[in-house]
Amino acid sequence: MSAIDVLRGLLVGKNQLGAKRLDAYWESVRPEVSWYPSAGACYRDVLFWNWARVAKNLTQGPSIFIHTDYNYKGCAVSKELFQPDKHTRVQILAVHHLGFKDTALRYGINPAYAVFPESALGRPAADLLDIRLTSDALGIVTSSVLYFYWENINFLQEVVLARKLPITHLFKLREGCGLGGATVNRFPWPMVF
Repeated sequence: MSAIDVLRGLLVGKNQLGAKRLDAYWESVRPEVSWYPSAGACYRDVLFWNWARVAKNLTQGPSIFIHTDYNYKGCAVSKELFQPDKHTRVQILAVHHLGFKDTALRYGINPAYAVFPESALGRPAADLLDIRLTSDALGIVTSSVLYFYWENINFLQEVVLARKLPITHLFKLREGCGLGGATVNRFPWPMVF
């Protein structure tokens, strides 16, 4: 199954407007997926993959952008925010709340992986965000992001592996572990692609 088939079988709009927007989204994307674990309020992956497509003259790149972060309070969607580089502005144009068709999902927050488990939701949640990024260097990019408010390991187990969601690209800039300040063995995670 393609990524679109897997995600289409998993997600549903919570209201009529969300369902209509989700249907239009499925028709507008290709099955290449970029996953950004512990994304927080960072959307630089969308800029990066757009830049890579243009700069490297690639005919394809990710069309579906998936972000995960369990810390719902830490990545709460605001209408406008600046990225840490201070040269990129993100505008949230629309938020469509999504539900899950699959009631067999085992959602949970493991305190061994979560610094702030109290900031997690008690149930699985996801949004389809329509965003506009304005970068001093790269111009204006509009895109959509599927944001899953899940802990990364739980998302990997329950969605990527159990439902065989093919991930073609991985973007890792933030580590999370206490609001992005952690490193692994004193070496920060690089962007992986």
